[in-house]
Amino acid sequence: MNMANFTMVGSTRTHNRITLNIVTSLIGLRQKGCEVYSSDVRVRVKDYVFYYPDVLLSCEDFQNPYYSLEPCVIIEVMSESTAKGI
Repeated sequence: MNMANFTMVGSTRTHNRITLNIVTSLIGLRQKGCEVYSSDVRVRVKDYVFYYPDVLLSCEDFQNPYYSLEPCVIIEVMSESTAKGI
């Protein structure tokens, strides 16, 4: 089984602050049945391929407690080091 997980360990304080600001701005959507997650909830894009976005907004009824299949919004905070990989 080939597991393709792409994660970035650790971040700068600036990266963390930007991510926290985005999460905070989206938290009001919880009242509409959506959930906001930061960093540790992965998105499955196909069998055995997962990504860990910085911010994930999902209004789906989760079938799996570890990943999302149909997120509404995926946000990745870019930096010079992550932009080089594009």
